[in-house]
Formats: sequence, C-alpha cells, structure tokens
Amino acid sequence: MVGFSINVIDREFKEDGGRVEQPYGLWSGGFDEFKTAITGTKHYESGGSNTIDNDELTITCSGSGYRTMEANEDEGYTVTVAWEDYSIRFTLIVRRAVVDVEYAQLDWSSFAYDGEVKSPKLVNVWYGAKESECNTEVPEGVIIYSGNENAEVGKHTLRAVIHNKNYRI
Repeated sequence: MVGFSINVIDREFKEDGGRVEQPYGLWSGGFDEFKTAITGTKHYESGGSNTIDNDELTITCSGSGYRTMEANEDEGYTVTVAWEDYSIRFTLIVRRAVVDVEYAQLDWSSFAYDGEVKSPKLVNVWYGAKESECNTEVPEGVIIYSGNENAEVGKHTLRAVIHNKNYRI
C-alpha cells in the first residue's frame, strides 16, 4: 500500500491541512451526521485504490460546540480522521446561517381590533445559504420580539432582533 486519503463532501485530502466550510443548519443531526459525509481511500503502488467503509474510520473533533455544529467562523474545529496507522487533520468552519429578510412581512392574520392584546410577528423570514439546500423558516427563538404587544388601534412599531451566534442578517 502507498497511502491513505479522505474525502469530505467534495474535497479530497491526502495530508494534514485544508479547510471545509459549511453553513450552520446544514447538518441538523450535528457532528454525528456530518461524520457520515467522510470517506476514506487506501491507495496501492499499482495505482489502484479501495474505499474504506465509514464505520472503519475513527473521526474526532476538537472545540466546544462541535457536537451540535455551532457556528465557529473565527477559529474552526479541528477534525482528525484516522484509519490503521494513518491520520489526516483538516479545519471545519461552520459559517453562521444567513437570515434572509428580503420578503419578510408582518403577519396580519389576527389583527382585527377586539380589545385583546396582539403580539405581531414576522413571516417569510428564511435562513440558510443560497448555495445550499439548507434554506428553511427561521426556528422559534432566533428572532426576539420586544415591546410589541398592544391592544389599541393605531400605528405601532415592530421591534425584532436576531440574537443568536449561529445566525446573521
């Protein structure tokens, strides 16, 4: 045998180094799901190669928050893939998911005056990355509303803040 390489999504690594960047939310199953996207290959002197089953690889990751694949644009996670006497390390960067407010609208469905307090919310707010399939409605709690409750007829201001390290506008 001559060597070992790994494939991570669409990148091949034959030695330590390199980066893989993914948007937050793409791997909803966290690091355990991400690991399934890694395969190994053993290379022979004759030029041939064989794929190594994922369950034969030992895949570890350093850094806090890696289990849930929290955004870590500043430092990244160090992922090590080992098989027999070989190991290869790379940096995994989880980018913050982009919150798209281009088509955001106020939910008017329940705003007829009836003397009851209303709490307006935004609809058609999406997150993900335009280049990925991760594009869905923003989860509950990512947009924080404050001081928007009102029971009176009139003109009101909606206050909404995105306060979550895994998201950005």
